[in-house]
Amino acid sequence: EDGLKPRFPYGMPAVETREDLLALEQKLKKTGLTLYFRPHPVQELTLIKQEPLEHIIIADDDFLHRQGVTLYEWMAGAEAIITDYSSVYYDFLLTARPIGLTMADKEEYFQKYRCAFDDVTDYVKGCYIQSMEELLQFVETVAAGENPWKEELISQRNLFHDRWDGKASERLYEYMRKNWNFDNTRD
Repeated sequence: EDGLKPRFPYGMPAVETREDLLALEQKLKKTGLTLYFRPHPVQELTLIKQEPLEHIIIADDDFLHRQGVTLYEWMAGAEAIITDYSSVYYDFLLTARPIGLTMADKEEYFQKYRCAFDDVTDYVKGCYIQSMEELLQFVETVAAGENPWKEELISQRNLFHDRWDGKASERLYEYMRKNWNFDNTRD
């Protein structure tokens, strides 16, 4: 037990009741989107697994393994993500695609855990989602192909990343080759 109140029995921030979960499912169905829910590895999922959901899929490690992809390969194809204080935020910034931020428990969470920033919202930008209505609106916005947060996300990307050209592996290879006598001609 981490001491945080179990406000979200379905494991999804802003989804507090079965009615909320079903409203999200209906919104996803109406918009033609699928939400791939990536739970924490030890998260309790009993309630959500009891529901017949077609547009909300639990994308845990077993799911990714069955699909034959890594988390980052999966994220590369995502139209948008919804996250909290996770490091995937900084990785997904490279795409400049919509990022929904579920920070409803911000005050409580940072009373227990230290934040690297004086105010996390100074350095974590996107669409802040603190209620079910805001979550549904985020889904509508993404479904419409809109990204009103794009300029702000690009600014954050430029703050945290100095390159986003997709050539990180090449740079790493060149660094290793030059600095570690790396030779790719071994038998």
